[in-house]
Amino acid sequence: MLANIRVATPAMRRRAFDCWTPAGDVSEAEDKAAAIIRLIGLHGREHVAARFMSYGQRRLLEIGVALAGEPELLLMDEPTSGLGSRPMETLRELVQRLTEGLTIVVIEHDMDFVLRLSHHIAVLHRGQVIAQGPPEAIRDDPEVREAYLGTLRYAGSRR
Repeated sequence: MLANIRVATPAMRRRAFDCWTPAGDVSEAEDKAAAIIRLIGLHGREHVAARFMSYGQRRLLEIGVALAGEPELLLMDEPTSGLGSRPMETLRELVQRLTEGLTIVVIEHDMDFVLRLSHHIAVLHRGQVIAQGPPEAIRDDPEVREAYLGTLRYAGSRR
């Protein structure tokens, strides 16, 4: 797993096709990868191959690989898909920590996850924004409730 993250770091990308320097000798990449592993909560599993990790751990690893590239914006599409409640809570806590220094856009259908995580939410239904604002406003919006209960026939009835 350490290698998955290490190879995505800028230090390794700068190295390009330098076949003479072993990947493990690029200490900047090694240090950065180790720090990311601690950040995503997988410390102690550095040398476990991704195929032997749980599904939830692999989702965290995916985030770690993305973070290794030092993004300014992190886009996450359905990050909770297939996760149970405990891995979902671990993911929510990680994303919440990451928002302190990174802009994150999450596309997600699990409204509880979104409402607990977000500062600003835009709700789309059939390709149109039907509501946007802070979680409290979204939670109480009748059109959002209607759309997610499946009774909204078409979008744009209010806006």
